[in-house]
Amino acid sequence: MVDKITLTNLVNLTNQTTAVNAINSNNAILTTAMDNTLSRDGTQPNTMSATLDMNSNRIINLPSATSTTEPITLSQFNSMIASTQVPNGLVSVGVPVSAAMQPIVNSSTLVAAGIQLTPQMFGALGNGVADDTTALQNWINAIQSTKNPGLFTAGVYNISSTLNITAACTIKGAGSNLAAAIIPSPSITALSINTTQTVHLESFTIQYNSPALTGTVGLSKTSPIGTQSLYDRFINIVIFNAFTAMAIDRCVSYVIDQMLINTTGANAIIIANTFNVDNGDGCVTNCTFVAIGADAILYTSGGGLKVSNIKVSTAGQGVVLDISSGVVSGDLLVTNSSFEGITGSSILLERQTNSGSWINVLVNNCEFESNYGIVVSTDTSSWLSNLTASNNIWVGTSIANSTMYSIDSTINISIIGGTATAGGGTTPRKFIIGSGVSTGVIGAISGSGFTSSINSGTGVTTIAPF
Repeated sequence: MVDKITLTNLVNLTNQTTAVNAINSNNAILTTAMDNTLSRDGTQPNTMSATLDMNSNRIINLPSATSTTEPITLSQFNSMIASTQVPNGLVSVGVPVSAAMQPIVNSSTLVAAGIQLTPQMFGALGNGVADDTTALQNWINAIQSTKNPGLFTAGVYNISSTLNITAACTIKGAGSNLAAAIIPSPSITALSINTTQTVHLESFTIQYNSPALTGTVGLSKTSPIGTQSLYDRFINIVIFNAFTAMAIDRCVSYVIDQMLINTTGANAIIIANTFNVDNGDGCVTNCTFVAIGADAILYTSGGGLKVSNIKVSTAGQGVVLDISSGVVSGDLLVTNSSFEGITGSSILLERQTNSGSWINVLVNNCEFESNYGIVVSTDTSSWLSNLTASNNIWVGTSIANSTMYSIDSTINISIIGGTATAGGGTTPRKFIIGSGVSTGVIGAISGSGFTSSINSGTGVTTIAPF
């Protein structure tokens, strides 16, 4: 490949001087042109000093690249995709990607690879110093758009504004022991999820370094007004120093499992379904609640809820069913759980506005160390159809009138088995049955040192010993 050149033609050799000058000029032009060509054998200089235009023609028979300054072939590129090296190679080492390549790298390549996306691929540092908000949001956006899973790699990620999830998303961390930790500003909700699509979050930490401000939420999950989501899963997540740790609304058949939660100001988990108050069927299992400012679990609507194998250590209330207006059916199961250091009730059942109803509550094999074990509040009518409590253990406190079971406003009750220990306060009781209870059976609760229990329920049979 040579430059376009113009040579002087010799008409004759009559004038020797003229002929010699023309020949020498032509030789100089040829030398300059040859020096400005690429050499096949590598003779130097052999570098480009301007853009090489292939005019849509191909370069073929390239070897596989071995350094960062060499081009790669299509076959090598496809091999890198198959071995999941493309995003790491392109992003983490800082190789620039042209606008034309962005759709390939950020969509087709990642989908074809089926790889886990990490925050570092999108510029997050996770060093506990930098603000990683933008990088984490871009990471979440890519997870949603590509449908690839997210791998929350170890690091401390500061954020200054709320991270938003608006579509199906799966993110799993390396573990919940601060391996991957989001550190929000105390004035913000850390993670807001608003979608009808299924979200699966697992094994990371949300930790406010100072107590979160009133009204903020560590993790908020809802769906657009007039809709609800199915099968959301929140597993092995630590939430510390939050005002409210989790707020769940308009979700059905969700799972909250293996959580470790601390709140400084309000409730740990708030659950409702403001779209369909009788739809829910969620599970809260294997969770630990530590130093909760108010209620460990506040449940106001949403069909059924199963609470199993949870540990509540220090809280205002344990599990609170506080049904909202319009609720007509639902089931609450609390089993194999421990409530310690509860200043109010381990289980509190009540209505918000003297309206609504509930079908079944079952509480068994639980331990209560609280002022009150299970309480169904006095109301204007009997709104709870059935309460069954069996084989529970209660240790009272030193306050006056502490009671294991204080039940009213229930049509039918069955309270059988378990033990009760008075805590030293005056007039402790195993049970108080109000006149709003229609029928049922109570008894066979071992323990001594109690003031006589009160039973004014109509048609309620009392079984000795007490």
